[in-house]
Amino acid sequence: FFFFFFFFKQKTAYEIMPSLVGSEMCIRDRYMGEYKKCKESPESTYLLTGITIQDVSNVEIGVCYPKECTVEELEKLRAPMANAVRMITGVKIQPEAIFFSDVEKEMGGYGVGYCIFWGITGIFVMLSIIGTSFDGMHKNLDEKPENVGWKVLKCLSLSRSLAWFFKTDNPLDPNLDIFNGIRCLLTLWVVFCHTFVCELMTPNYNKQEIYDRIMKEYKFTIIRSGTLAVDGFLMISGFFAACSFFKTMKIQSSHRFKDVLKNYLYRHFRLFPVIGYSILLTIFIMPTIKEFPFHQGVKRLVSNCEKNWYMTLLYVNNFQNFRNVCMAWSWYLMVDMQFFILCPIFVALFLYSKLVNNIVLASVSIVSVITTAFIYSYNGLHASSVNGFDLDYFNLFYNKPYCRIIPYLMGIYFFCMYTEIKKGRMQRLNNFVSRGGKYLLYAFGVTIMLLSILWIQYFDLNPNSWSQGLATFHELTFRPAFAFGLMCIVYPTLIGDGELLRKLLGHAIFSSVSKLTYSIYMVHLIVLNIVMFHGLNGHYSTLFGMTMSFLINFSISLLVSFFILIFIENPLSQINRTFIGKRKALTKPSEEAKLLLNESVIKP
Repeated sequence: FFFFFFFFKQKTAYEIMPSLVGSEMCIRDRYMGEYKKCKESPESTYLLTGITIQDVSNVEIGVCYPKECTVEELEKLRAPMANAVRMITGVKIQPEAIFFSDVEKEMGGYGVGYCIFWGITGIFVMLSIIGTSFDGMHKNLDEKPENVGWKVLKCLSLSRSLAWFFKTDNPLDPNLDIFNGIRCLLTLWVVFCHTFVCELMTPNYNKQEIYDRIMKEYKFTIIRSGTLAVDGFLMISGFFAACSFFKTMKIQSSHRFKDVLKNYLYRHFRLFPVIGYSILLTIFIMPTIKEFPFHQGVKRLVSNCEKNWYMTLLYVNNFQNFRNVCMAWSWYLMVDMQFFILCPIFVALFLYSKLVNNIVLASVSIVSVITTAFIYSYNGLHASSVNGFDLDYFNLFYNKPYCRIIPYLMGIYFFCMYTEIKKGRMQRLNNFVSRGGKYLLYAFGVTIMLLSILWIQYFDLNPNSWSQGLATFHELTFRPAFAFGLMCIVYPTLIGDGELLRKLLGHAIFSSVSKLTYSIYMVHLIVLNIVMFHGLNGHYSTLFGMTMSFLINFSISLLVSFFILIFIENPLSQINRTFIGKRKALTKPSEEAKLLLNESVIKP
């Protein structure tokens, strides 16, 4: 979303070139942004004119210049263009921030890295084919060997990966299937928003018109409020992380510390394949699409991953300068992993004393609110789509764990409620929900979520009328409010009363597709950049065209994610589970563990 909101501030940069046409500036706009038409003209040359604003990102404009223009004549354009930027956008820049580059020198190619990427991909495919063959042989043997080699080959089997993908039964609790549908819808929301963002950054001629519609029409509020999807992810992640550590620390009581470490290792090696493959995609495949007027942004993405790939693999890139981050959209994964590391503390407190756990959860939330309010107010942050998100907003607030932890803590608390429900407690609330109160919860949850979304619309329409205090209050409340509304909608299903919603969101299709959501989130922006920015000609954007772009790009992202899941993510995850995975339950569980298994659906 950084590129989306940052671009708002420079939305009219494409008005700069036409405003200079007809002067002595040696510029013609007849073929502006249309590379092929310009190259067909023998007296013209195609250059990339870029404007660096706030040292964050570049606005690139492909312009067709007469060949007779000298370097000195082009250099004279810097000052008037800088003045035009100031007059149109209100942003003051230095003439040195405007640069010209020959697009011919930036053409993409298929080098060694391209071959390395496809070589690695081919190795995974071949291993899957070999694993499938040996798995079939293994099933037909009378005496089945169980050595390490056979175990690894079975994990690589394509047939086993496909069987796991289409497996829909939930070993914990069928009511938890509702989260599958929610994850899919949230992922769809993210891809939808990013598609419109990328469309605004392509060489279209009616950027101002599209911008005005998105800013003024309520139906486009769903785009500007897309950041709320991440808070929904964090709430769900907190719930299931607490579930994982609860099983480890409660059932396997004699190996708690070792098994907590195993949980860490298991999660890291489960996430690593997709992150690593996404980095390879960025470094080795994205450079092949440089031959277009807007390649500088992609060039920065590639350069950042070449220099700082290790920060992403260590889950700490959200503490970097946002301008230098490898795969900036992966910040969510960073904070999620950081919260996962802290999660056992809260689960241990819950097992020790529910009251103490509640006090600690509330205290950490209060500290987060105070910290966020101080950072937001002290630095004068004022996040509005109209004013644009500046670099300080991201470096100081947006991707920092201490500012985004509240939805995650809400997910942990929600799991604590869930365990109490399964033990037969909280009967008054459950009886109220069963007697029709669920409809009130649904209505309340939907209302809270809609207000969180519409509040962004009102904030964007009246950004200058909001004081710093109100802007801070808005930032502190609308994200937790959205997560809370989601909890209200899910709660009746968890107690077994939301059958219709469970059937809809827990459908077998959602169960399978939800396994792709992690890969989709990581690769969809790479796919968007490759598909949408590969064109060289300008075009007029329409709502129908952008919707079709979303459907095409989501379909491609889905296919790419399916390939990664079947050939890379799941085989390596199975190897991980075989050799590092979570310890099995004790052969003779304690009486306390037996009681828990009888009262709860959570199994070892």
